Amino acid sequence: MPFIDINAQPEKQVFDGVTIQTIHGEKLMMSYVHLQPHSTVAEHSHLHEQMGMVLEGTFELTIDGESHG
Repeated sequence: MPFIDINAQPEKQVFDGVTIQTIHGEKLMMSYVHLQPHSTVAEHSHLHEQMGMVLEGTFELTIDGESHG
């Protein structure tokens, strides 16, 4: 897999106030998500496991009806 610069990846708006930059390989995907204050990501699911890390600020995350934040 080559070196990839996340800043060179296009930024796409996926919800109001939410943009995403994504890089992926054959078995791995990483997304850099930018959330504006008070923005909401619609409930959705993925076939694979996901994890995340907050670099700045706070947010509430709900998984299977249980919220943390």
